[in-house]
Amino acid sequence: MRTEDPRLVRLADYRPPDFLIDRVNLDIRLDLRKTRVTSRLAFRRNPAAPAGVPLALDGDELVLLGVTLDGQSLEPSRYAVTPDKFTLAEPPETAFELEIETELDPSANTKLMGLYRSGSA
Repeated sequence: MRTEDPRLVRLADYRPPDFLIDRVNLDIRLDLRKTRVTSRLAFRRNPAAPAGVPLALDGDELVLLGVTLDGQSLEPSRYAVTPDKFTLAEPPETAFELEIETELDPSANTKLMGLYRSGSA
């Protein structure tokens, strides 16, 4: 059961995204306590977006294990991570592929969103 109030989203608050995603590849390795998710995303800037904006991706209680940009490991100084957000401060101006490997605990997820364990399932 959710204990937090849902966030109200109004159509008037919508704006086009700063980045467009052309391809998504997810590799999910399920485990009761340590599920690993590797996401490989092909991004390009939205031509209608302002130049120089960071790329911000939302998450929820994720543990970052690794990041690569176009196949090269990224130094931690190039991005910021919190349990609920990943921010790439200076993404490339041209199309790029970002791979992010995270770990999460489906058994501890009581929000019933994303990957969670319910009973024996």
